[in-house]
Amino acid sequence: DGVAVDSYGNLFATLFYCGGLRKINTGGVVSRISTDPQGIYNTFHRGVAVDALNNVYISIDNSAYKSMIFKMTASGQGSIVAGTHSGYQDGIGADAQFDSPYGLSFDGAGNIYVADAVNNRIRKMTPPHLNFSVAAGSVSASQFFSVSGTNLSGNMIIEAPVGYEISQSINSGYGSTLSISPASGVINGNAVYIRLSASLAA
Repeated sequence: DGVAVDSYGNLFATLFYCGGLRKINTGGVVSRISTDPQGIYNTFHRGVAVDALNNVYISIDNSAYKSMIFKMTASGQGSIVAGTHSGYQDGIGADAQFDSPYGLSFDGAGNIYVADAVNNRIRKMTPPHLNFSVAAGSVSASQFFSVSGTNLSGNMIIEAPVGYEISQSINSGYGSTLSISPASGVINGNAVYIRLSASLAA
Protein backbone atom coordinates (compact mmCIF):
# COMPACT_ATOMS: atom_id res chain seq x y z
CA ASP A 1 0.00 0.00 0.00
CA GLY A 2 2.80 2.46 0.85
CA VAL A 3 6.37 3.12 -0.29
CA ALA A 4 9.15 5.19 1.34
CA VAL A 5 12.93 5.55 1.02
CA ASP A 6 15.49 6.20 3.78
CA SER A 7 18.65 8.30 3.51
CA TYR A 8 20.70 5.23 2.56
CA GLY A 9 18.54 4.52 -0.47
CA ASN A 10 16.73 1.53 1.07
CA LEU A 11 13.12 1.22 -0.05
CA PHE A 12 10.36 0.20 2.37
CA ALA A 13 6.97 -1.08 1.20
CA THR A 14 3.84 -2.09 3.11
CA LEU A 15 1.63 -4.92 1.85
CA PHE A 16 -1.89 -4.76 3.25
CA TYR A 17 -3.16 -8.30 2.63
CA CYS A 18 0.19 -10.12 2.66
CA GLY A 19 1.21 -8.38 5.86
CA GLY A 20 4.51 -7.15 7.17
CA LEU A 21 6.98 -4.60 5.95
CA ARG A 22 9.31 -5.28 3.02
CA LYS A 23 12.77 -3.73 2.67
CA ILE A 24 14.59 -3.56 -0.66
CA ASN A 25 18.22 -2.53 -0.23
CA THR A 26 20.36 -0.76 -2.82
CA GLY A 27 21.53 -4.13 -4.11
CA GLY A 28 17.96 -5.16 -4.90
CA VAL A 29 17.72 -7.73 -2.07
CA VAL A 30 14.18 -8.02 -0.65
CA SER A 31 13.68 -8.88 3.02
CA ARG A 32 10.67 -9.03 5.29
CA ILE A 33 10.86 -6.94 8.46
CA SER A 34 8.68 -7.97 11.38
CA THR A 35 7.03 -5.01 13.04
CA ASP A 36 6.15 -7.11 16.07
CA PRO A 37 7.89 -10.29 17.31
CA GLN A 38 4.56 -11.59 18.66
CA GLY A 39 2.91 -11.22 15.27
CA ILE A 40 0.00 -9.16 16.57
CA TYR A 41 0.60 -6.17 14.30
CA ASN A 42 2.27 -7.88 11.36
CA THR A 43 -0.77 -7.61 9.09
CA PHE A 44 -2.97 -4.89 7.63
CA HIS A 45 -0.21 -2.35 7.07
CA ARG A 46 -1.25 0.74 5.12
CA GLY A 47 1.09 3.73 4.82
CA VAL A 48 4.81 4.06 5.48
CA ALA A 49 7.12 7.05 5.94
CA VAL A 50 10.74 7.54 7.04
CA ASP A 51 11.93 10.45 9.20
CA ALA A 52 15.27 12.27 9.13
CA LEU A 53 16.77 9.75 11.58
CA ASN A 54 15.72 6.82 9.38
CA ASN A 55 12.99 5.70 11.77
CA VAL A 56 10.20 3.99 9.84
CA TYR A 57 6.58 4.81 10.68
CA ILE A 58 3.75 2.51 9.59
CA SER A 59 -0.02 2.97 9.76
CA ILE A 60 -1.81 -0.21 10.84
CA ASP A 61 -5.49 -1.06 10.49
CA ASN A 62 -5.88 -4.68 11.56
CA SER A 63 -8.65 -7.22 11.94
CA ALA A 64 -8.89 -6.69 15.72
CA TYR A 65 -10.26 -3.18 15.03
CA LYS A 66 -7.02 -1.55 16.08
CA SER A 67 -5.94 1.58 14.22
CA MET A 68 -2.50 2.81 15.16
CA ILE A 69 0.84 4.28 14.12
CA PHE A 70 3.81 1.96 14.61
CA LYS A 71 7.47 3.01 14.73
CA MET A 72 10.55 0.98 13.80
CA THR A 73 13.84 2.61 14.78
CA ALA A 74 16.92 2.40 12.60
CA SER A 75 18.26 -0.23 15.05
CA GLY A 76 15.14 -2.39 14.60
CA GLN A 77 13.24 -1.59 17.81
CA GLY A 78 9.47 -1.41 17.37
CA SER A 79 6.83 0.44 19.38
CA ILE A 80 3.31 1.83 19.07
CA VAL A 81 3.52 5.63 19.10
CA ALA A 82 -0.17 6.47 18.72
CA GLY A 83 -3.60 4.87 18.61
CA THR A 84 -5.36 1.83 20.03
CA HIS A 85 -8.88 0.82 19.04
CA SER A 86 -10.55 2.44 16.05
CA GLY A 87 -12.33 5.71 16.75
CA TYR A 88 -11.80 9.46 16.61
CA GLN A 89 -9.91 11.43 19.24
CA ASP A 90 -7.00 13.84 19.35
CA GLY A 91 -4.35 13.27 22.00
CA ILE A 92 -0.98 11.80 22.86
CA GLY A 93 -0.03 8.15 22.43
CA ALA A 94 -2.82 5.72 23.24
CA ASP A 95 -5.25 8.62 23.80
CA ALA A 96 -5.20 9.37 20.06
CA GLN A 97 -7.65 7.37 17.96
CA PHE A 98 -7.90 6.76 14.22
CA ASP A 99 -10.26 4.82 11.97
CA SER A 100 -8.42 3.24 9.03
CA PRO A 101 -5.24 5.35 8.90
CA TYR A 102 -3.79 5.18 5.38
CA GLY A 103 -1.04 7.39 3.95
CA LEU A 104 1.78 8.91 6.02
CA SER A 105 4.06 11.83 5.22
CA PHE A 106 6.63 14.02 7.01
CA ASP A 107 7.19 17.75 6.58
CA GLY A 108 10.50 19.61 6.98
CA ALA A 109 9.86 20.26 10.68
CA GLY A 110 9.47 16.58 11.48
CA ASN A 111 5.68 16.64 11.84
CA ILE A 112 3.95 13.55 10.49
CA TYR A 113 0.62 13.69 8.67
CA VAL A 114 -1.83 10.80 8.57
CA ALA A 115 -4.71 10.31 6.15
CA ASP A 116 -7.43 9.18 8.59
CA ALA A 117 -9.74 7.64 5.98
CA VAL A 118 -13.02 6.80 7.74
CA ASN A 119 -12.87 9.95 9.88
CA ASN A 120 -12.42 12.06 6.72
CA ARG A 121 -9.48 13.96 8.24
CA ILE A 122 -5.79 14.71 7.80
CA ARG A 123 -4.25 14.25 11.24
CA LYS A 124 -1.00 15.90 12.37
CA MET A 125 1.47 14.42 14.86
CA THR A 126 3.82 16.93 16.46
CA PRO A 127 7.12 15.69 17.95
CA PRO A 128 8.56 15.19 20.49
CA HIS A 129 5.38 14.47 22.45
CA LEU A 130 3.56 12.82 19.52
CA ASN A 131 0.43 14.88 19.99
CA PHE A 132 -2.20 14.30 17.30
CA SER A 133 -4.63 16.95 16.15
CA VAL A 134 -6.73 17.71 13.07
CA ALA A 135 -4.68 19.29 10.29
CA ALA A 136 -7.41 19.38 7.66
CA GLY A 137 -10.87 18.00 7.08
CA SER A 138 -14.41 18.89 6.17
CA VAL A 139 -17.94 18.07 7.17
CA SER A 140 -19.09 14.95 5.37
CA ALA A 141 -22.02 14.84 2.98
CA SER A 142 -25.30 14.28 4.79
CA GLN A 143 -27.07 10.93 4.80
CA PHE A 144 -30.65 10.48 5.90
CA PHE A 145 -32.98 7.95 7.47
CA SER A 146 -36.65 8.09 8.39
CA VAL A 147 -38.34 7.67 11.78
CA SER A 148 -41.91 6.73 12.63
CA GLY A 149 -44.00 6.17 15.74
CA THR A 150 -47.58 5.77 16.90
CA ASN A 151 -49.46 6.37 20.16
CA LEU A 152 -46.81 8.87 21.22
CA SER A 153 -47.58 10.97 24.30
CA GLY A 154 -44.66 13.36 23.80
CA ASN A 155 -41.89 14.39 21.45
CA MET A 156 -39.52 11.80 19.96
CA ILE A 157 -35.96 12.59 21.11
CA ILE A 158 -33.06 11.42 18.91
CA GLU A 159 -29.41 11.69 19.97
CA ALA A 160 -26.56 11.74 17.45
CA PRO A 161 -23.64 9.31 17.91
CA VAL A 162 -20.38 10.81 19.17
CA GLY A 163 -18.71 12.79 16.38
CA TYR A 164 -21.93 13.25 14.38
CA GLU A 165 -24.75 15.79 14.22
CA ILE A 166 -28.36 15.55 13.07
CA SER A 167 -31.10 17.77 11.68
CA GLN A 168 -34.50 17.64 10.03
CA SER A 169 -33.15 19.91 7.29
CA ILE A 170 -30.34 18.88 4.95
CA ASN A 171 -28.81 22.39 4.87
CA SER A 172 -29.12 23.78 8.40
CA GLY A 173 -30.11 23.24 12.02
CA TYR A 174 -27.60 20.51 12.87
CA GLY A 175 -27.01 19.60 16.50
CA SER A 176 -26.34 16.70 18.86
CA THR A 177 -30.01 16.07 19.65
CA LEU A 178 -33.27 16.36 17.78
CA SER A 179 -36.83 16.66 19.09
CA ILE A 180 -39.68 15.71 16.74
CA SER A 181 -43.26 16.57 17.66
CA PRO A 182 -45.96 14.02 16.77
CA ALA A 183 -49.25 14.94 15.09
CA SER A 184 -52.10 13.36 17.06
CA GLY A 185 -49.59 10.92 18.57
CA VAL A 186 -48.14 9.89 15.20
CA ILE A 187 -44.80 10.47 13.48
CA ASN A 188 -44.90 9.07 9.98
CA GLY A 189 -41.63 8.70 8.11
CA ASN A 190 -40.01 11.98 9.09
CA ALA A 191 -36.57 12.43 7.49
CA VAL A 192 -33.55 12.84 9.79
CA TYR A 193 -30.25 13.92 8.24
CA ILE A 194 -26.91 12.91 9.77
CA ARG A 195 -23.31 13.96 9.03
CA LEU A 196 -19.90 14.16 10.68
CA SER A 197 -19.84 17.00 13.17
CA ALA A 198 -18.83 20.42 11.85
CA SER A 199 -17.01 21.04 15.17
CA LEU A 200 -14.44 18.40 14.16
CA ALA A 201 -13.60 20.09 10.87
CA ALA A 202 -10.44 22.13 10.65
